[in-house]
Amino acid sequence: MKSHADIRKSSGLSRRLGGKRGFTLAELLAVMLIMVILMGMAVSAFYGMGRGARMRGAVSSFNTALSLTRQYAVTRSEPLTIELIESEETGETVWSFEIKNSEGTQIRPTQYLPPGIEFDTTDLSFTFLPDGSLEGHQTVVIEVEDEHGQSITFTINGLTGMVKIEED
Repeated sequence: MKSHADIRKSSGLSRRLGGKRGFTLAELLAVMLIMVILMGMAVSAFYGMGRGARMRGAVSSFNTALSLTRQYAVTRSEPLTIELIESEETGETVWSFEIKNSEGTQIRPTQYLPPGIEFDTTDLSFTFLPDGSLEGHQTVVIEVEDEHGQSITFTINGLTGMVKIEED
């Protein structure tokens, strides 16, 4: 029966390694440097994804609220108002919105948007009528901007109540 040393000698492993075992310090440092570079690239990519996610989430929430408010107004045959509310929390402006019926009763919980999202509009509240149109049949334009300058424009058609979203 052959020993481990005999097997290594016969396989040529000992000759290929030149009798040494393991890696040199330079080889280990080179591998670690490559890993640090790759990790840095991955972290910066994840950071960029997070920045856009806040804006996408706010746009999705607000668009859903607009669509649901219009749908509720039509199916319940009553006017419903969506109200934008600006408040200061811990030194940051935070926007939220509420959906209310004609008596002023809130029909859904207040929804808060992430900090750093700003609304730019002259209409802080608008009402969907039972036919799906906006009260006064005026088109409403709402611009949403995040702290990085990315902006989205909501245009609500006054006659149909349909929402159009455009990226700037």
